[in-house]
Amino acid sequence: MSLADRREPVSIDTLESLQLLIEANDRRLNDLMAERDLRYQERHEASRDAVKMAFECSQHAITKAETAYEKRFDSNNEWKQTFSELSGKMVTRTEYSAAHELIKDKIEEVGGRVKTIEGKSSGIGTSLGVVMAVAALIISLAFGAINFMRSTPEMIHPPVLQAPR
Repeated sequence: MSLADRREPVSIDTLESLQLLIEANDRRLNDLMAERDLRYQERHEASRDAVKMAFECSQHAITKAETAYEKRFDSNNEWKQTFSELSGKMVTRTEYSAAHELIKDKIEEVGGRVKTIEGKSSGIGTSLGVVMAVAALIISLAFGAINFMRSTPEMIHPPVLQAPR
């Protein structure tokens, strides 16, 4: 006996109930697929929104980082410019050494001149002392000669004082 021979005749009610069962299963499967499609669509939209938000946040963070970097770079450039300006105004060691040697030579030259002037002043002071001594001697001699010429013999030998009478 073959399998085809073993089949029993199927009634119309059984076929209709099977048809209803198949349609119910189709509806259930279609509903399940629609529900899953909806869930997948919602997940997709949620992930898209999350990725979009993450992208916007990362763009904002990048913009902030670039701004902070530019500010830091600007302040660094400003510091470098200030340092360059100040170092341009500062005297280098070679310039200082040259100027120092020049000033030192001038001080030595002025010191020599001061010594020369002091020597001349000392000589002038000594000469002035000698001149004044000679002048005083001449004046003394002149007054002595004048007194001598004007003097009377009485003045040379003053009379002896007599006692009162």
